[in-house]
Amino acid sequence: MNILNKKVFTSISVIYVVLVIASFFIWAFSVQEPDGTLDVMKYIDILLLYIILGFFGVILAGISFAALKEETAKIGKRTIISGLFIGFTFLVWRTLMNFY
Repeated sequence: MNILNKKVFTSISVIYVVLVIASFFIWAFSVQEPDGTLDVMKYIDILLLYIILGFFGVILAGISFAALKEETAKIGKRTIISGLFIGFTFLVWRTLMNFY
């Protein structure tokens, strides 16, 4: 079952990641303290939102990476499952790296 065209999905993924990263830097620059730091406790809810949006970006990137191996022009259910596995594996790996 083919769900979405690869080129369209890749374009959506790239635009999403660029918008999230750009909006984070614009927001962080606008709320920084005079010494250049962020008050994490004051903005914890917004920072958690950006972390969640970043996780979605990693999952989208994993799906795009899994779609590179497919020879068809469409992204299927199997590709999405493979991409989710790649994305979650990366997130678990990076989370475990924080404990060492």
